[in-house]
Amino acid sequence: MITRLLDLPNSSNHQGVITVGPDSVGKNLTFEALVFDGGKTTSTDIAVASGFYDYIGDKEKVNVIPEDIRIRSLQEIKRKIEAAIDQMKVLSLVSLSGSMNESTIDGKNSRKPRKNLP
Repeated sequence: MITRLLDLPNSSNHQGVITVGPDSVGKNLTFEALVFDGGKTTSTDIAVASGFYDYIGDKEKVNVIPEDIRIRSLQEIKRKIEAAIDQMKVLSLVSLSGSMNESTIDGKNSRKPRKNLP
């Protein structure tokens, strides 16, 4: 689960930019996240406030997160996950294409067999 600090806008109309990460509360999640009575809004808090998890911390503690912030945070988390998946797809293609050569692309292996070492 992603547990990164969300920088929430401080204005009353919540028009600021929502950012996720790159700082992570990591091992301090149970001290710093709102659901554990901490003072930082984390992705875990957004997940609990959105109803994805009912058994993590105290759900009442995340009622302070405005609905528009929660939705925009979910959208940003989704965007980051999709970008990471797309990057992995590209890296997989590059890795795969790097291991292919002309002899394997057409289904024939024209490479000479290796000689056994003595």
